[in-house]
Amino acid sequence: MAWKGHTWHRVDALYLGGLLWVAVLFMWPAWSQPDGLWYPPKAAYSDLTVTHWPNMWFVAQTVREVGEIPLWRPLIMGGAPFVGNPLSALFYPPNWLFTLLPVTLTFHLLFALHLYGAGAALYGLARWSYRCSPFAAFVAGLGYMLTPKVIAHIGAGHVGLSQAFAWLPLTMWLLRSAIGRRSSYRAAWCGAALAVSYMADPRIAFYNGLLLAGYALYRLVDAWRGATWRAARSLAWRVLLVPLVFALVGAVQMYPTLELMATTSRADLSLSEAARDSLPWRYLFGYLVADRGGYHEWMTYLGLLPLGAAIWALWGSQERERWFWAGLAGVSLTFSLGTHGPLYPLLYRLLPGLRWLRVPPRALLLLALAANLLAALGVDALLGHTWSPQGRRWATLGGVAGLVLSAGLGFGFQWMLGGDVPPEIVAFAALGAALMGVFLVTVRRWLPAVAIQAVLGALLLVDLWPVGRSLAGLRPAEQVFAEGAVPAAYLAAQPGRFRVYSPSYSIPQHVGARMGLEQLDGVDPSQLRWLVRFMGLAGGYEVPGYGVTIPHFPDGGDVRTALQGATPDAALLGMLNARFVVAEFPISAPDLILRSREGSSYVYENQRLLPRAYTVSRVEQVGGWEEAQERLGAGHDPADSALVEGGPALEGPPGLGAASVRRFSPNRVVVEAEVSEPSLLVLSEVWYPGWQVTVDGVRQISYRVNGILRGVYLDPGARVVAWQYRPASLRWGALVTLATLATLVLSRMVWRTP
Repeated sequence: MAWKGHTWHRVDALYLGGLLWVAVLFMWPAWSQPDGLWYPPKAAYSDLTVTHWPNMWFVAQTVREVGEIPLWRPLIMGGAPFVGNPLSALFYPPNWLFTLLPVTLTFHLLFALHLYGAGAALYGLARWSYRCSPFAAFVAGLGYMLTPKVIAHIGAGHVGLSQAFAWLPLTMWLLRSAIGRRSSYRAAWCGAALAVSYMADPRIAFYNGLLLAGYALYRLVDAWRGATWRAARSLAWRVLLVPLVFALVGAVQMYPTLELMATTSRADLSLSEAARDSLPWRYLFGYLVADRGGYHEWMTYLGLLPLGAAIWALWGSQERERWFWAGLAGVSLTFSLGTHGPLYPLLYRLLPGLRWLRVPPRALLLLALAANLLAALGVDALLGHTWSPQGRRWATLGGVAGLVLSAGLGFGFQWMLGGDVPPEIVAFAALGAALMGVFLVTVRRWLPAVAIQAVLGALLLVDLWPVGRSLAGLRPAEQVFAEGAVPAAYLAAQPGRFRVYSPSYSIPQHVGARMGLEQLDGVDPSQLRWLVRFMGLAGGYEVPGYGVTIPHFPDGGDVRTALQGATPDAALLGMLNARFVVAEFPISAPDLILRSREGSSYVYENQRLLPRAYTVSRVEQVGGWEEAQERLGAGHDPADSALVEGGPALEGPPGLGAASVRRFSPNRVVVEAEVSEPSLLVLSEVWYPGWQVTVDGVRQISYRVNGILRGVYLDPGARVVAWQYRPASLRWGALVTLATLATLVLSRMVWRTP
C-alpha cells in the first residue's frame, strides 16, 4: 500500500496508541510504587534526589506557603540565584504541575509523558515529513523512546535531559515543514519550540540548535545549487527566523542564565574539565552488545533492529536526505569521543558555547535520533524492495551467513565459557539470529507483510525492554530519605534561623530540603566564583579547578572521608551564619564544640557564630572581593569590622550591634535595626546583582561586604530595611518573551498562512 505523506489513517491512531501504552507500561514500577525515586543500578546517588527533587519540592512549598515563585534558593551554598540556574527549569510549562500534584508522582508522570512525546514526535517526523509507512514510523518512534541512553539518564535522575530529548524530533519536524511549505509562521514556531526545549535543559537545547543549524545549512546549499538566487534568499529568511524567535521566546530564561553564567566558576572550564567522561573507544562495541546496567554517559546501544535497519537505509532507501542523517550520526559519534578524538578539541576552541558544557557523549542523543529515523527509511526500503532473481539469491546467501554467524557466536561462547555466558552475549546471538531469520523470510516472501511487521515489532521490544529495565530502578522513599535523617532531625529541632555545613555530605540535599534546613555545602554545577573561593578558605581545603560540589571533593574518593584532614575555620563559617558542622569523622578545630553524636554523624556547634543580620560601626574599604577574602584568610576578624567594596569607611568602635530579621522568604528579607551612629547593616546572605534594598522605603545601594555578603549604610535611628530580589535580567526577559508570544498568536489570527 502507498502511504501519502500528509494523510491521516486510522492505523496511525493505533500505532500512536501503541506507543502510549508502551510508555505507560514501561513506567509501571512508578505506578505501583508512586513514592519511589529513580536511581541507577547499584549507584549511591541520583541527580533526581541530589538536585531535581529538592528543587521542585522547594518550588511547590514556596508557591503554596508564600504565594510566590521562588527566584532565589536559600537551601544550599548559602543561597544562590534560582531563576537563572539551568537546572531550575522554572519556566518550562510542564513543570508547573509540581505546584498542583505530589512532587514524586509528578516526576513519574513527566517521565512517561516525555517518553511518549519523544516517540510520537519521531513517529510524526518519519510518517508525515519523510512519508514513511505507519509501521516504519512506529519502529522509529519505539526505538527512539526506548533508547537505552535516555532510559539510563532517567535512572541517573537527569530530568531536564530526558525532557529536552523529546523536543529534538519535534523541532526538526517543524523546521522541515517550514522549509517544505515555505512557511515563515512554522519557522517561527520552530524557534519557539527550541526555546521551550531550552527552558527544560539548555545543554541539550544547544545540541538541538546545532542539529537545526546543520540541517538548515544542508538545505541552503542544496537550494543554492538547484534553484534561483531569489529562492535561496527566501529560504535563508525563513531559516533565520528560527534563531531569532528562539532568542526572543527564550529570553525569560536566557537573560538571567547569561547573567549567572558570567559570574560562575563554570565560565572558565578548561578542555579537560569540559571533556569530562569522553567516550572511550572500547565502548563503540556497545552498539552491538548491550551494556546492561552500564554507565549512563557511555551508553551506546541502540538495539540491533534500529542499527541494522539504519545501515540498510544507506543502501536501499531512495531518500536523498539519508546522507545528511548518516553524516549527523558520524559527527555526533566523533564528537562524543571528546579528547579521545580530533573533533571535540577543535570545536572547543571554535565554539565558545562549549566552554559552558561538559560531557561530550551527550551528543549521542543526536545519533539516536538519526539512527532511528534512518531505521524507518530502512524498514520501508526492506519491506518494499523488489528483488531481482540474482539479488534475491545474493540476499538469501547473506541472510543464511548472518544467521549461521549469529548462532555460531552463541554456541562458540557457550563452548569457551561453559555455562557462564554473559546474558548480553546470549541476547546478541539470539536476537541477531532472529533478525537474520526475519530478513530471510522477507527476502523469500514466505510470510505476509503484516506477520513480518508483528515479528519485527516484538523483537524490538524484546531487545530494548530488558536493557532499559537494567538501567533504571526505583528505590522506596523510606530508604532514600533515611540517609542523614537522624542528624537532620536533630538540627531541625534547634531553635532560630541558622545554616549547617558538612564536609562529608552528611545531610543529602533532598533530606535537608524536606527538613527545612539551610546548608552551606551543596551540589550544583553553577557556583558563584566568590562563594567557591570563600568556602575553600572557610572549609580549609584546596580548590584545584572546577567542581560541582561545595566543598570540593577530590575525584574518585569517598566523599564521607575525603576531607577528614581539612581544618574548618570557625570564624569564617560563623560569618555565614553556620551554627553547626556535621561530619562523618571527628573534627579537631578551635571553637567547634562537639554537641552530639547522631547516628554515624558528629554534630559540632560553632562558638564563633555571627547572627543572620547585625550592624557594625567600623568599616574598611577594599578594592574588590578578592582583596576582601585575602584579608579574611590572613586573619581579619569579621566580628570587629566589615570590609566593603565601593562604600565609605566608618571609624566607629569595633564590634557588633543588634538587628532582627522580621520576615524571610526566598525573594524578600526584612530587617529592623536601631543604631546610634552611622553604621553598616550586614545581612549574612550571599551578594548578587539584582537584590534591591530600601531603607524606610527609600532605595539605597546594596554593597558587597567581606567579599561575599550584603550590606547597606544606615543613619542613626530606628530603621526598617527590605531586600527584594528583582533582577533586571528577568524583568526584561519576561517582557520580551511575552511580547513575542503575543505577536506569534496575533499574527496567526490576522495572517492565516499554510
